[in-house]
Amino acid sequence: MSKKKKQKKRVKNQKSPAKKSCLSGEAMYENADEPLVEGGSGETAGFPKKGLTSRCPNEHCGRIEENDFHIQRLCTIIMDHMKQICRDRKIHLNYKYWKSITYDVLSVQDTSRPLVIPARAGSGKSTWIQAFLNAAAKLWEKEDTLVDVLGGILLVVQKVEDLNRITQTLRHDCKRPDIMIPVQAWHSSSVQHGWCINEDSLEHGRCMEKSCPHQEDCPRKRSAQDGCGAYILGITQARYLDLLLPQNAADLAGYLERKTEDVLVPRRFILIDEKIELLHIAASAINTNVLANALLELDTQRNRRPDLRRRIDSLEYRFSYCVQHHFYRIFQHVYNHPDNKHGACTLKHGPCDEMDTLVEDTRNGIRRFLQDCRNLPLSLMPNLGLCLDVAEALVEGRCFFDINGGKVLFCRKPLPRLPEEAKTILFDATAEVDPDYPGLWHGHLLDSSPPLHMEKLYFHVYTDRRLKVSMQALHKQAALQGFAAFLSELIEGLPGKTFLCTYKEDSEALLRLLSEKARKKVPVHPGKPDCVPYYGGNNGSNSFNDCSNVILLGYPRLDPQTYFRYSAILAEETGRNKAHPLSKLEEDYEARHLAARLEQELYRCAIRNPSCDNDIHVFLFTPPEQVSEILRHRFWGCHWEGCEEYPEVIRQISGQMRTYKNKPTHFARLSDWLAHWEGGEIYVSDLKKLLEVPDNSWKELMKQGRTKELLQASGVIIQGSGRYRKVIRERKTKAA
Repeated sequence: MSKKKKQKKRVKNQKSPAKKSCLSGEAMYENADEPLVEGGSGETAGFPKKGLTSRCPNEHCGRIEENDFHIQRLCTIIMDHMKQICRDRKIHLNYKYWKSITYDVLSVQDTSRPLVIPARAGSGKSTWIQAFLNAAAKLWEKEDTLVDVLGGILLVVQKVEDLNRITQTLRHDCKRPDIMIPVQAWHSSSVQHGWCINEDSLEHGRCMEKSCPHQEDCPRKRSAQDGCGAYILGITQARYLDLLLPQNAADLAGYLERKTEDVLVPRRFILIDEKIELLHIAASAINTNVLANALLELDTQRNRRPDLRRRIDSLEYRFSYCVQHHFYRIFQHVYNHPDNKHGACTLKHGPCDEMDTLVEDTRNGIRRFLQDCRNLPLSLMPNLGLCLDVAEALVEGRCFFDINGGKVLFCRKPLPRLPEEAKTILFDATAEVDPDYPGLWHGHLLDSSPPLHMEKLYFHVYTDRRLKVSMQALHKQAALQGFAAFLSELIEGLPGKTFLCTYKEDSEALLRLLSEKARKKVPVHPGKPDCVPYYGGNNGSNSFNDCSNVILLGYPRLDPQTYFRYSAILAEETGRNKAHPLSKLEEDYEARHLAARLEQELYRCAIRNPSCDNDIHVFLFTPPEQVSEILRHRFWGCHWEGCEEYPEVIRQISGQMRTYKNKPTHFARLSDWLAHWEGGEIYVSDLKKLLEVPDNSWKELMKQGRTKELLQASGVIIQGSGRYRKVIRERKTKAA
């Protein structure tokens, strides 16, 4: 071949796309958005020609913008890790659903709203999170280009134990120790995983602070500083909620950036396992105690700052008629209208409550007072700050009152907003039912996972109104003993283990009252062998997944004051207060909140397992009608059976233990005597003296239907007449 032909062939090969580097696909996506100058050379005027290797387009940004190529590759890697975890655990999940969720998470560009994934319990939420983190760890270990696409990850979980467990798993599989660092307060788990190297702190139950000999080289305290450079930073929900407060915005910004040698790389993903409760910090509330403490805070500042004494004297005088006067004025109006236990009021627009509006001069005086108080060090005066928030809402907007909560005025504060610098991925299995959506989070709700094993789920709902299981009803000794006897019989006859859940106050007594055979089939609370599981303490999702029966004795309600405050805050947030009365919104909030909590407890049994071979039986007692409708809709395809019977064992024990004026009733005395009677004959006159029952009361007692049922069940008959009447045991005649 001549020299001229060789040169032509070399030029042809350089222009051929097939001869380019294997990274050309990524380079093409990287350069796709660049403006082209006229002539179509593919280069930007005034800039040097780019190479074919993938690199960060903006050195000050420190990351690569994702595109379809990156999304498809990341999705494949994450799903491969998820399948590997399932193979190791020998389980099978709905890969089609999680592949769709993965693509949505990676492709959505809007970071102003969180992505809410309402995957049901047991559908593989924890497995997906672990696969996502495993994929990121492998990319970090290999220094892959996709590391710059992800930027970094902030993981938010509920418990410190889970945080340390995930960290240990990632560090075991990844050769680079800086893959994940958990930031945590002292916990016993910190000692177990080496974040606290002083084992003596376990005896104290806390960090020993200055007395610790390892204070200077403590890994736990150093984790907050070292975590800024970790690819995955882990924190608890409590810490994250504290970071969302406006005064901690600078600290939150530090957690959302990853420090490298040259630049600060923004973390692009925030994974939140379970919903964070924001409503308890979304209101400013005052009562008589807050008013008194606000005056004490003014007095303290006057003694501490002599230069402000005259000014504080004036503010203290103005506080009495700008805040205190209207506080007592509102509740005086409420007491004149006893039907209004709670509601809304305003001093600006008039009759929310038919209260007289203030003249303009008075409103201006209150505004000037509020402005003068804002110049004080309110960080040292929290009670005064609450009073100012409520007074401002009272004059400029709406304020709420609640006399059931003990003369409380409260107003809505701006809800903490999630950071918009990163994609927030929020997992909540009950998001479709929870009343906090969408008014609280304003999130984008993704598809829910399809329910599994509904054909094996059987609900048994007792509807007799005498079977109330409210906290007040169960605290009665007779009710708890009656239910314990009935549940003992029920549990003994059911196949498999039974997840029995009740109130914390009754958990120890209920386990003690169960029969010995029933106690062997009821798992105890994790870490507390002397009580059954109770509401608010069942954080271990897989502690009861071998139970095929569920009995919920009680309902995890909040107190009425909390329901009203939450519903009022959400009504102001969403604007529904103009279309619906607050009482109706409160009922809806309570029903949806209760249904979501019950669903969480129901999914702790074997129905959460990917493979469920046995029938699942659930027993509920007099649930609210609206809650029942929500549950039937959520568990669509289940079997629903209504039970109208009143268990005989509960009837007997309730009658035996009923009291009047702190003494057993006549029926209770008779029941107790029959239970211990050996069967010997006794005259009725002697029995009445023994039980201390007058003649007239005895006649009324014998007429009652429950007494006749008790005598018949005990095999007792009364023979004779007059003073010769006697009580004998009925003899069973043998068949001929």
